Amino acid sequence: MGAQMITKSEGRFVYVKFDKGEDFFKTLSKVCEVQHIKSGFIVFAIGALKNFEIGYFNGRKYVKQKYKAPHELVAMHGSIANAEQTFHVHAALGGKNHKVVGGHLFSATVDPLVEMLILKSGIMFTRKKNNETGLNELFFER
Repeated sequence: MGAQMITKSEGRFVYVKFDKGEDFFKTLSKVCEVQHIKSGFIVFAIGALKNFEIGYFNGRKYVKQKYKAPHELVAMHGSIANAEQTFHVHAALGGKNHKVVGGHLFSATVDPLVEMLILKSGIMFTRKKNNETGLNELFFER
């Protein structure tokens, strides 16, 4: 493993570079702690991930798939909320066969890096379970 994540802020923008071998969600949690992010949006991220689990919601539950090999992170976005389920992240990743897999990201290891832009929100976001959908949905403070 190389250096650890680097993060800088400018107004409401937070720039992050994750380093090889870092646990994606543990490092993202650390970024939120260091940068005092309670709610906001992951505007985009690029880089590569390995040992990731991704899934899609079939209307009742998440159907998950694990991938060990490194994949190029071609798109990522998500939300950050002041809730037990802090992150809701979607990603599209391309493999060596140039096929893209995508959906809700559950876990991942950075390899070799991820570059990310986060937009901090001045409005507090929370999540509440919607009994109709079964999902922990985003709600905004009034």
